[in-house]
Amino acid sequence: QLYVMREREVSYGLVERAAEAGFDSLFFTVDTPVGGARLRDSRNGFSIPPQLTIGTVINAIPRPWWWIDFLTTEPLAFASLDRWSGTVAELLDTMFDPTVTFEDLAWIKSQWPGKLVVKGIQTVTDARAVTELGVDGIVFVADSAPNRLRANAESMRNLRENLAEHGIYINDVPIVIQINKRDLPDALPTAMIRAVIDPHKRYPTYEAVASNGTGVFETLKATSRLV
Repeated sequence: QLYVMREREVSYGLVERAAEAGFDSLFFTVDTPVGGARLRDSRNGFSIPPQLTIGTVINAIPRPWWWIDFLTTEPLAFASLDRWSGTVAELLDTMFDPTVTFEDLAWIKSQWPGKLVVKGIQTVTDARAVTELGVDGIVFVADSAPNRLRANAESMRNLRENLAEHGIYINDVPIVIQINKRDLPDALPTAMIRAVIDPHKRYPTYEAVASNGTGVFETLKATSRLV
């Protein structure tokens, strides 16, 4: 799974290394132009480097072995983040390039010998453009929020119609549906969402919670098998 860094040479080098290592599918992720809010980290007081807070002390009072570990072991550290003093979201903002273009995709397609899947398409226009560039599959990400049900249906209908206008039958394009944000307290039932975007159950569908990785790897594996 490829994210485009601000230092393009790093990302391009990863493409070359993956090809040399014999991988057969590349997932080009385009929906991470900026870091997420990571509200769960904020609520839990997660920071880099880790810090003692009032909440941490309260949680540690009934757990004396925490204090023993804290006083007798090396400070907790992250090898890849040991020189960073901000939040994870701020770090991602400095790493990922929000200006990814179709030229980047075209270059990756020219260098990658295997199957290429674009993950995170947000508009029908972009879906049509990447298909014309020769990608081998699309991950359609649907939103579980109640107020996004109609938008999910419209996006799938527009995708089908726009592909047809360019002589591309949607069932000829490998598509996997990922229904994200399943951790929302008011998340719609999966069956209801699928009924409006894939009533005939043509496409493999996976539930996901991107914030903790649930369902993400399963989606990638299913797409790899299709392409």
